[in-house]
Amino acid sequence: MPTDSVIEEAQQTREGPDARSDEGSPVLLLRRLTRVLDLQWRIVLLQAKMAAWRVTLFIGLICLGAVVGLFALVCLWIAGFQGLMLIMPVALAWVTYGVIHAIAAVVLIVVAQKTLHGGEKS
Repeated sequence: MPTDSVIEEAQQTREGPDARSDEGSPVLLLRRLTRVLDLQWRIVLLQAKMAAWRVTLFIGLICLGAVVGLFALVCLWIAGFQGLMLIMPVALAWVTYGVIHAIAAVVLIVVAQKTLHGGEKS
């Protein structure tokens, strides 16, 4: 998606002072071609930056989801041992804590996938 400065530069290219004087000049055609290629290159670089940002955000969210998920497993593991020792109020607290973290991990992973695909509908 081109930025405002890129659009303004493209308009200046079309409406430049030398646009009418040397209409069929090979030098002018070469200058216009290089400007078009430069603008196209800037657009490609902008798209690459946006893609790199998306991938970085995806990796960060997936890692955070994995850490929260592992913490949920630890909480559920502790709750299992508390249940085996028949300390039910403490076990229920750990189960609740583990389930909350498991839900948070799933939400983080779903958000990461939507971020990577850019909200596209399959």
